[in-house]
Formats: sequence, C-alpha cells, structure tokens
Amino acid sequence: MFRIPATVNLFGSTIRTELDEELVTRTGNEGEADFLNKKIRLQPPAEGYKIDIESEGEIYCHELTHWILYMAGFEKDAHNEKKVEIIGKLLHQALNTMQYNDEVDNLVTNGFDNCMIEEEEEIEEEIEIEEVKKNVKKR
Repeated sequence: MFRIPATVNLFGSTIRTELDEELVTRTGNEGEADFLNKKIRLQPPAEGYKIDIESEGEIYCHELTHWILYMAGFEKDAHNEKKVEIIGKLLHQALNTMQYNDEVDNLVTNGFDNCMIEEEEEIEEEIEIEEVKKNVKKR
C-alpha cells in the first residue's frame, strides 16, 4: 500500500500535501500541483465522491510528477498531461512493487568497501581450501 506523505523535498523546497474536500467541485480535478504555494492538493473521499486508496496513490504520484518535472526545469513537460500521466503511473507502480533484500541493504549500510573486503576474504578462503586439497592429493 502506498502511503501519501505529508511533505516531500525537491531541491531544498518542501512541497506540502493538502486535502481539499472541494477540489473536484471547484476545479474538476482529483489532484492539483500548486507551484505558487508549494502544495499538492488531493480530493479526499467526501459525500458524493468515493475514491479508493490505490487511486489516491496514483493521483498523488501524478501530481508529484508535475512537481518533479517543474523543479527539474522541464516546465513544458510539467504541463504535458499525457507525459505526466504515464510517468506518474510508472512511479506509482515502482514505489508499490519495490522488494528489498538483506544483501543489498547490507551493501548500502556498510558500503561497497566493506562488501569488497568480505568478497576478498571469501576468495582467500577458497584459495586456501584449494591449496589444502592439492596438498592432500600429493600425499
């Protein structure tokens, strides 16, 4: 399940999430990227308006995509709904399907240098084992 954050930081700017119960009535949109006020507005479930949590996550990612493109300097693309829709859906899918494993977490936590040392130690152990096997065969 995708959790909608209260804030997100892009290039040092804090973008706040705001729930606006009148958004659909006022604008006809379920979400809005407000560049002037540094907000992402979302229409929450309200009387006469039902939405599931999955759709709310997709809408958030759509509005976040507007912001990412805008902050990256791609203002024309930030207003291209077709591009934003596709990228937003891909972003939502990626965030929802991420899987983690301890090996990669260990690599990130301890750094690549420590990981390389462990691999070198394993290789040295394998070489020592091979040498012992050779010595045993010679006897």
